[in-house]
Amino acid sequence: MNAEYYDDIIIGGGKAGKTLAPALVTAGRKTALVERSLTMIGGTCINVAGIPTKTMVASAKVADIVRNSAAYGVNTNTPMINLAAVIQTPLLVAERSRGATCISVSFLK
Repeated sequence: MNAEYYDDIIIGGGKAGKTLAPALVTAGRKTALVERSLTMIGGTCINVAGIPTKTMVASAKVADIVRNSAAYGVNTNTPMINLAAVIQTPLLVAERSRGATCISVSFLK
């Protein structure tokens, strides 16, 4: 059996793991980050909870502002809500967030 030895093993690619791993590598430590899915780098907030929810709430607020814009002297048509796009938007935001913070596997070697 060919064993690998690490100075640090981080379990989970959430906020702490994705922040700590590069710092340890930069400090010269051999570090492994264990995450069951690359689509969960960044943790629950980025991928499932906070950011996706806030993005959908923002879509609802925009629709509400447009719907009530006449009260502010702006006449518009009734908003047409594309539910598929509303659902897709948080997925794209999460993907961009992961891409901005994702740790390269080669970076940890």
